[in-house]
Parts: sequence; structure tokens; C-alpha cells
Amino acid sequence: MELSESEGFRLRKAGIWDIDELEELERRSFTFGRFSKSILLGFLRHPFCTTIVIERDSIVASAIVLFHTQGTEIASIAVIPEERRKGYAGRLLEEAENISRRRGILSLSLHVAVENDAATSLYAKYGYNISERVRDYYGAGRDAYYMVKKLDDPDA
Repeated sequence: MELSESEGFRLRKAGIWDIDELEELERRSFTFGRFSKSILLGFLRHPFCTTIVIERDSIVASAIVLFHTQGTEIASIAVIPEERRKGYAGRLLEEAENISRRRGILSLSLHVAVENDAATSLYAKYGYNISERVRDYYGAGRDAYYMVKKLDDPDA
């Protein structure tokens, strides 16, 4: 699903002023493995991290994106339950890729809970491949897939 901002949402970079909404988004989006307010603040303050949000009347989705020398790591994509399946997660993935390309980074990675079939399918649809299974990533007995996507080099 292709989204455009004419459909009533705004894509923007989050700031410290968004912390309470981001904390609530984490709480509503995840039953385990959610980030605390202090960790979210750390991401917002980190010079090599960008938090992207999709906002309607309030924030409905976010992506926390970390930039490393070897690649981009998507630390989290959160969408409130009643706004899922509307294309927001895909739009956030596309924006993470756009930002990565502008930084000259051509590899993205993320972790997803093994039992989260919907998210795993979404990431596969956007070109992410399972690289390995990480045991106990989310705690004892909660494994994750490590998924990777290579972007085309525009200079090649």
C-alpha cells in the first residue's frame, strides 16, 4: 500500500517534546520487549539515531533508526493496534531506507520476534531476508529473527 501525506498524516522526525506520546505508543504496541521512557529519551538524544513518527491527530506510528558505519539498524517499528494494516510500517521502512541512502549506507537490519508472523511477512515484502535466528533475544524462550536488506548502490 502506497501512502501519501495527502491522506491525512504527517511524517516527521520526533523530538524530546514527543516523549510522552512515544512512551504511550510503545505501551500500546508491544506486550513485551518495549522500550522504557529513559531508553526512548536516550534514542532521541543520540547523535546517530533518528526517530521518525507518523502523526494524525497524535502519533500513531514510529520507527527508531540507528546509523552505524556498517549499516542501519531499525531498533523498533511501533504502530498502535487500531492503526495497523494501513501502510504506516511500510512508509516508515521506506523513509529509513531513504535516510540511509542519503547517508551512503546500503545495508539495513532489524530483529523481529519469531512468533510475529505479520511483521516477519511485512519485512519480507519489503526485501528483508532472515539471516539467522537469535536465541533468547527478547528474554528466556523469546527468540528473534535477524533480518537484513541490502540496498542498491545508486553510484554503481
